[in-house]
Amino acid sequence: MEKKQRIKKLLMGLFLILFSACSSGKPMNLESFNDVAIGTSVEDLKSQCGSPIEIKQHQGEEEYIYIERLAMGNCKVAENYYSFFIQDGKVVRKDIKTQKPPAFNLIYTEDPNNPCM
Repeated sequence: MEKKQRIKKLLMGLFLILFSACSSGKPMNLESFNDVAIGTSVEDLKSQCGSPIEIKQHQGEEEYIYIERLAMGNCKVAENYYSFFIQDGKVVRKDIKTQKPPAFNLIYTEDPNNPCM
C-alpha cells in the first residue's frame, strides 16, 4: 500500500513539473506587446511575456521574436510576429508584422473540393 502511495505522489509531482514548465508568461498578443515599454529590461520582458520563440543577432542588437497565431476554427488565418529589439539589455524599439497564409489557389493547381473539375 505504501509503495502505491509513493508512485502516486511521484506521478503527481511529475505532472505538476510538466504542467508548470509549459506555462511561461502570458501568451503574446497585442495587449501584451503594448504593455512592454521602451527601456524595459530583458529580465522584465521575459517575466511578462515568457521566452521568445527566436532570438536573432543584428548589428549591435538582438531581436526577440514572439508569435501569436490567429485561428478560426481549425484554420490558421494569420500570424502576428512581435519583435523587440534589445541593446545593452534593454528594449530600444518594437515592431509588429502580420503574415497571412497564401490563398488556396496559390498552393494547389486544382481545387479538390470544386465539383466542376
